[in-house]
Parts: sequence; structure tokens; C-alpha cells
Amino acid sequence: MDRIVDKCKRSHLLCGLNITGSRLLLIALAAVLFGGCSSGSGKTGAENPPPLPTTETPRIVYDGPDPASADVQNFKINVWDNLVDPGRCGACHTEDHTPRFTRTDDINKAYEAILPFVNLAKPDESPMVKKVAGGHNCWRQASSFCADQIGTWIRKWVFDTGEVALTETALKVPSPLDVSSSLTFPTDTASFAQHVYPLLRQYCADCHRADALQSPVQPYLASGDVAVAYAAAQTKMLFNVLKDGTRDASRSRLVVRLREEAHNCWDNNCAAAGATMEAALEAFAATMEVRELDTTLLASKAMRIKDGTAISQGGRVENNAIALYNFKEGKDTQANDYSIGFPPELTLNLIGDVEWVSNWGVRFNNGRLQGNVETSRKLHRYISETGEYSIEAWVVPADITQEGPARIINYAGKENSRNFMLGQTGQSYDFANRSTTTNANGAPVLSSDDGDLLATQQHVVATYDAINGRRLYVNGERVNTDSLAAGNISQWDPTFALVLGNETDGQYPWRGTIRLLAIHNRALKEEQIKINYGVGVGQKILLAFSVSDLIDGMDDAYIVFQVEQFDDYSYLFNRPYFYSFTETPPRDIEIEGLRIGINGREAKVGQSFANLKVTLRKDDYDPEKGIPLLGTSEFGAVVEAEQGPELDQFFLSFDRIDKLSRDRVEEPAPPPPEPADLEPQPRVGVRTFAEINASLSAMTGIPVTHAGVAKTYDTVKQQMPPTENIKSFLVAHQMGITQLAVKYCNVLATELSGRQAFFPGFAGTFDDDDRDALINPLLKALLAHHIVAENTELEDQPYEVDSRERLNELIDTMTASCPAQGCSEEVVSNTITAVCAAALGSAVMLVQ
Repeated sequence: MDRIVDKCKRSHLLCGLNITGSRLLLIALAAVLFGGCSSGSGKTGAENPPPLPTTETPRIVYDGPDPASADVQNFKINVWDNLVDPGRCGACHTEDHTPRFTRTDDINKAYEAILPFVNLAKPDESPMVKKVAGGHNCWRQASSFCADQIGTWIRKWVFDTGEVALTETALKVPSPLDVSSSLTFPTDTASFAQHVYPLLRQYCADCHRADALQSPVQPYLASGDVAVAYAAAQTKMLFNVLKDGTRDASRSRLVVRLREEAHNCWDNNCAAAGATMEAALEAFAATMEVRELDTTLLASKAMRIKDGTAISQGGRVENNAIALYNFKEGKDTQANDYSIGFPPELTLNLIGDVEWVSNWGVRFNNGRLQGNVETSRKLHRYISETGEYSIEAWVVPADITQEGPARIINYAGKENSRNFMLGQTGQSYDFANRSTTTNANGAPVLSSDDGDLLATQQHVVATYDAINGRRLYVNGERVNTDSLAAGNISQWDPTFALVLGNETDGQYPWRGTIRLLAIHNRALKEEQIKINYGVGVGQKILLAFSVSDLIDGMDDAYIVFQVEQFDDYSYLFNRPYFYSFTETPPRDIEIEGLRIGINGREAKVGQSFANLKVTLRKDDYDPEKGIPLLGTSEFGAVVEAEQGPELDQFFLSFDRIDKLSRDRVEEPAPPPPEPADLEPQPRVGVRTFAEINASLSAMTGIPVTHAGVAKTYDTVKQQMPPTENIKSFLVAHQMGITQLAVKYCNVLATELSGRQAFFPGFAGTFDDDDRDALINPLLKALLAHHIVAENTELEDQPYEVDSRERLNELIDTMTASCPAQGCSEEVVSNTITAVCAAALGSAVMLVQ
């Protein structure tokens, strides 16, 4: 073991209203009669893949000789216990099959058997990890998942012996690459329009365009504007120039999405569809020019993402993560549960329109991820043991207009029954938790303030415990605390399933990306949430660019950058430092004007380090950490992706480095483009939820603070328009408006003093004069021409005679069953409510 510790040291570790059903329906329809609304529907989800096994294999109990040392015991707990299951390695690697590392007769002999197949200094480079990564006997779809799990178990074994710190990353010595030539996308669209665009327009235009009839799905690579389509498709077209000069498009996302992920294949033949798309892309690539490196640049050697060193994701608080998803699979139809010590694995199936994103994550267009009931039971089991939990997620909402609430993370049985839910309503997050103080749907929900949710990457945490109740945090800061008593979760249902991005029946889809999800059976403390927010999300890589050819007297000099995929379209470069594996700088080294190059040329935008001017002091060099180029500064550069992380090649260039310098002639700034004409915009908008509430209050004279009205408003405000954009108006919005208008009008109808003040002269006989006494005050409150000038009707409002006629028809319907001696008080009250709600809750009030 001393030899292993010594090796580690030398590896340069880098440290409501009660009205009968038919009457209520009439009231609702009457309000809609005067309203304007829009509708939309989503595509139905694909069939659920075959379910995962629903029974757990009984755990094997070891009853052989005692472990000979603490190290053997740690091996048993962390590795042997996880591999001995016959569904993993225990069916073969027993007493009868070498290597015998899951034998059950003697744990000490199993320990000796595994040692040649593990690298305790670098667990991820262990031979057994590489063997499984290559496809050997993985118990899930993705071999990478099984390899990651085994690597994690080995690290836990090593960590428990105190030999290696898991949060440190050993920088790998790179293999220098010369900056190679690459293909460049033509500036005009002619070749794309000839070879690729016809396929996209024919087979993808139902969804991938901004004006799609159903739910538009980005990227808009099938837009009716070929220029828009071309720009959107570029990051989905990946090309590799082979040694013979031919262009290979087999790893293009447009091909992989068809051939490997079976997304919307035409003629029900994914292999043929993929081949057709590949041929079209390669025909397009054949017309592209090759970009050569400017030989006057002071350029480093080149690096690709795959050539770098993956940074350990240590430092997160997740000891009690009972379900953990980092979504790094990138392919296949399952997302794996990376939690440790909380069996069984709760694997999620991809259903419907869901796609992997290359920087770790899943994008929901109109689909969901769903686990089966049996494996989802573990959420109920482990959370019930503690009586508290946290939902932690890194999310990127696609927009701020989603309603429902749209389900982001959902542990539910059906539309109105769930244990918990994190959702979106407009610019707010919603947290539902079933408890003894809420209903079976987890309502009333706890919502963040309007504006807390943005269409950008955010770290969101919802916590619950029996002392503090529900809390919500966004980007490390608490945004809301429950005013409701905490209650307890003894009423949770164990027969529900975990679903991401939708309801179990697919009726409340959420659009956006989830990049990480952890469900903890503890309520995370605020400081723990801040720690996890600070760690960040996604894969981070160290790229070591060799500059040995540029520094006199050094054969082992590197500028190292931390790099990550910022999104599907760009990379983030930050935290640069100078480093050598074997040498110290022979003198102080000056560096000026550092720029990042991609695929043979300097990136056109994002050159945040172009004004860098730094002297690397020889005496400041740290053999373990090198010398940071920016001191404690944290700014970085965002560089546009071109061919994707598999093929994009990066290099660095300098205006001056050590004894070499280059005079730079800045290119003139291009003229600003002609401003594009916007699409025709609506001349009218709609009132938002707060404006609607204020308008109904002003028209009826009932204050917004009235107890009954305020309660209804709190219930339905999330179901009313959050923005003034009339294009985003939904049927659900009109129903929310109807409910609030009915409540205002019911108060007006049932509180006699208010009724008499608002409708003087109304007696409930419903003769012609009595009808006028009911209708006139409503129209006067509703129609502006009563204020502007009597007998003057405005062009943008309905004619009074038409409105009066429609309301009289409603009175006829509501009073049709009244006997000759007159209507009962109940009918009179309901009629006032219906006529009032139909008028005041109509589009006349709503549209502005």
C-alpha cells in the first residue's frame, strides 16, 4: 500500500361556489361565450419501452471467514457487496471461474483475486472498469453506466482506506496534436438548400419550425426560411475529414437521432432514414472548403475534448441522495440512477419526444422520463424513514409561458393525485407536497415569486420537513417559505411512479432541459444547497495545450484551461494556468494577447483573454498547481461550437509569449446588418392576472381583500394570463377568469346590501323593466362609451344592443323553469351570478 500512496504523490494531483352542476356549466359557458381563447395540443407519447424487472434479487449474505484487515472489509462493503449479485458479476466470477473476485466462500481470497484488476491510484483506469466500458456484461443499457458505477465503488473502497482523496484530479500528460485543417460552413445557403433542406422540410416541419401548428420544437431546422433553418442545423451537422479526403457524417446528430434514437423515422425504417440523411449530409460536405491554419500565428498544439482530463465531480452534498441522475448517457432509451447505497436502481425510460443533450442532460419537447411503480417504491420507503426530503435539480426552462402547472419532477399516480411535484407556472416554480395539511394533489402548492423562474439554467431545490414545512431555493437563495402548517407525510401512496417532464398520462408536458436531478431523504440545509450550487453541473475537462515550441529552454510546458460545454452551441473556457509535469520555468515568462482557436482559425467572438497581459514569475511556480494566469479572477470565454464536442479541435494563439511576438492587424468591424422586419404584432393584448382581479373589483365595487374573493384569487391566479401577449392566451386562462368572475358576481348576488347598491330597482321579477335594472349597471361598468359619451359607441367594443340581446338569452335559459308566481331566491341569485359573470368576465374586460 505504501507503494500506491507514493505513486499517488508522484502523479501531480491537482488539489368554491355551491351551485348545481348544470347551472355552473351554464355560467361557465356564458362567460366563454363573451371570451376569446386559443387552444393547442401536444403529440401523444410513444409506447413505454418494456418495463425493467420489478422484483429485487435476494441479497447474498456472506458467512465465510472474517475479513483479515480493514482494507478487506472496505473492499467487501463497497465492491464485493455490489458485484456479487448473479445479475452482475456473481454468476461467473465465483470459485469456479477466474478471476474469482465474487467468490462467496472466502472474502480474503476474493480480495486477492481482484487486486490485479483494479488501479487504486486511478480507479477509473482500472482494467475491470475498462473491460465493462467495452461492453462486457453490463446490467443496464449503457456500458458507460456500469463502468462508472464500478469506478465509483472502487473509489469508495480506496477513500475508506484513506489513501486517495476523491475530490482531486490527476492531470493526464496529453499527446500533442498539430493544428489540423477543417471544413468550414459556406456563408450562402445554396448547397444546404440543395442537399439537406429538402429532407428537413419534408419530414421535420411538423414540429421544428417557429410557426408549427402544434407545439414548436427548437431548433427550427425545418423553418420556412432556409437561412433560419441553415443556422439552426449547423450544430447538428458533424463532419470528419478522413485520410483519403472524404467527408464522414455518420456521427452527425441528424443521423444519430434517426438511426440510433429512432426519432420520427419516415416509412418506419430508421436505418434507411438515417442512411438517407447521412448521404445528404455528405453530399453537402463535399461542397465545403477546407480551412488551413494561418502560419503566422504563434499557435500552441491542439486538443480535443476527448483528449483532456475529466475533472472529478466531488464536493457535492449527496450522502442521502436516494435517487441521482446526471444524464450523461447521451444515447439509448434509459436514464440511470447513480445513487449509492439505496437499492434498487430507479431507472427511467425515455418516452415520447425527449432527446439527450451533449453537455449532459435531457431535453423535453413533448415527452417524459418515467420509472416503473416497483422501483419507484424506494422513494416512499426511504423518505418515510426520515419524514423529510429534498428535490434538487439543475433545469433550463424553454420559456416563461408554460402553465398547468407544467410538471418538471413528479411523483404521482394520476392527474389529481401525487406525493410531490415540482412544476412551472409562467415565471414561478410550484412545489406540491401531499401531507396532512394539504390534499391528495399536494395543494395548495407553494409557489415562488413571479420572476424567480427564468428561461436560463437554474439550480432549484424544494425541501420539506415536519418542522419547517416546504421551502424553495433558486440558485442557492431561499425564494419562499411555507405559511401552511407542515403536517406530516404519513398519507403518501407507495404505488405512484417517478415521472420527469410530464404527468403520468402525458397531459401536462413541460418544455425544457433537466441536467441533474437528486432526490434526498433529508431536507438539505441552506449551506448545503449553496455548496451544491457552487459545484455546478455537467462535465468539466482540463485541456493542456502544449506551448513547449514557443518557450525557449522548456520541453514540457503547458497552458491548461478548464473547459465545459456551456450548452449545445458553445464552450466555456476559464481558470487558465501554466503547468509543467517535469520542469520549472527557467525564467520569468511574459504572455500577452491570448486567443482561443477552433478548427484551424481563431474564434470570431468570445475572445475574453485577448487583452491578457501577465508575467509568470519563476519564483511563484508551484509544482502541484502551476501558476494561474488570472490570479483569483473567475471570468471566462464562451466560444461558439462548430462541429460538436467529438470533432471540434482547439488551440491557443498569442500576441507574445516568452521571446516570441507577433504584430496583430485587427480586422475592421463588419457593417451592422440591416434590421430584420418583425412579424406582424397584435394590436391588442390581454390583462394579466393581477389586472383582471383589479378590474373585476373596480367594476363590482367589491374590494380585492374580501375574504371569499381573495381565497378564490389565490387559488386560480396561476390559471390566468401571466403576460399581456395575446398569442400566449390559453383555454385554461379563460376558465380561471370565469371562476374568479363567478366568485365576484356570486358575492354581489348573495350579499343583499351589495346587490341593492349595485342593482337599484331590481326586484327579481325578470319582466322587461326588471331585466333592464339587472343588465344596465353591468353594461355601464363594462362598456367605455357610457363614460365617453351617451349614445356614442366605440369601434373597438361590441354594440350594446348585441350584448343586451345575448344577456337576455341567458336570463331566458336561467329562468325557464320558474313557476308563474315567480322565481325562487336561489334561481334569482344564480341568474344574477350568471349574467354578471358572462358580462364582466368576457373578452370586453379581458382585451386591452
